[in-house]
Amino acid sequence: GGGGGPGRPPATAFVLFFRENRERVQHSLPPGSKLHDITREMAKQWKALPASAKTVYQEEHRQQLAEFKEGIVRSSASRAALPKKEILPSSAMRAAVTPPPMKRLRVTGA
Repeated sequence: GGGGGPGRPPATAFVLFFRENRERVQHSLPPGSKLHDITREMAKQWKALPASAKTVYQEEHRQQLAEFKEGIVRSSASRAALPKKEILPSSAMRAAVTPPPMKRLRVTGA
């Protein structure tokens, strides 16, 4: 499935492997195992995985990365087509965002 879209880089090959196998590994560990334990076991399994099995995840990562880069190029091109915003000098900017001073209210005795 696709990457995170422009703005979020795609998952690495290991993360894709992790997402696909986390539940299986989690069930193989003792109940109450922490994420750290699961990650450690997943890293061991990733390292032991034959290169031919890793290729599936690496190819998926490459495809998602290409889609991500293509999205960035499209996004940059569409932003370049937008009209440029007027840049105000800092004094004009302060005046535009600074509220006027508040009037003091006189409190009269009741």
